[in-house]
Amino acid sequence: MNTNELIINGKDAWNTYRVKMGYGFLDALEADADNKSYITNEVRTEHGTRVVPIRPKKAERSITLEFVIVGKDHNDYNNRVKAFDALMDNGFVTIQVPRSKDDVYRLFCARKSPTYSRGKGGVIGKKSLKFIEYNPTNRGALTDADIDMFTLKEFEDIEQL
Repeated sequence: MNTNELIINGKDAWNTYRVKMGYGFLDALEADADNKSYITNEVRTEHGTRVVPIRPKKAERSITLEFVIVGKDHNDYNNRVKAFDALMDNGFVTIQVPRSKDDVYRLFCARKSPTYSRGKGGVIGKKSLKFIEYNPTNRGALTDADIDMFTLKEFEDIEQL
C-alpha cells in the first residue's frame, strides 16, 4: 500500500517505522530555497548602496514536515513512535520520495514541534518536525559520507580523532 512512498536513510519508512507523509509534506519538502543576499556595501560619502553583481547562491532553508505514524495496536504504536523519535534524535536524516523526484534531501532535525496529535483508538498519530537543509543544491545520490552520518558521533569522540 504505502511501500516505497517515503524513504528515510535509505529504508522504506512504511515497512521500517510505519510512517508516511502527512499533510503538505511534498509542498514543504520540494519548495525552492531562497537566494542568499547580495554582497553590499554602504558608503556614507555616496548615495545608495554598492552591490556586487554576481550570480546568487542558495541559502539554507528551514522546513517543517508532518509525519503520520500508524500502529497495529496501542503498544505497537508506542514502539513505532519511540523508534521514529530515536531516528530523529540522531540529528541527520536523508529523505527521498521516489514517486515524485529522484532528489535525496539531506536534513538536520532542528526540533520536534509541539504539533502532535493522536487518534481516539491510540493507533494513529501525526507529528511535525522542523528540519534545516544546509545545502539545498546537494541532492544527488547517497554517498558513503552520508551513510556515516546516520550515526552521528559525540563531540568528545570527534576531538579524539
